Amino acid sequence: PRSTLFPYTTLFRSQAAKGTTQLINLQQELFVTERTLQRLFLQYIGLTPKQYSRICQFHAALQQLTRNNFTDMAGVAFDNGYADQSHLIRAFKDFTYYTPLEYQDEGRKFPG
Repeated sequence: PRSTLFPYTTLFRSQAAKGTTQLINLQQELFVTERTLQRLFLQYIGLTPKQYSRICQFHAALQQLTRNNFTDMAGVAFDNGYADQSHLIRAFKDFTYYTPLEYQDEGRKFPG
């Protein structure tokens, strides 16, 4: 089952990063129920599909900010499938305990 699930997690990650993940599509590809998909993810990845999707989405937004590839936070939110800027900020606080701007300010304190 792990070898069966792995290629789909890669696809799932790329879709989640763009905010376009639909679990029903993955379920249909694997011919499994929602509950079975959750069990597979927990067994082989250690997270639920929703948690994995959320991490992938956050990671994509973080990469965009790290590369300074944005003009404003609303654009970052939109590019990464967040409903709005406040959802992006909430995700940032959940994962880093900082807002995106605070995170960038902290990053500037390190030489390099």
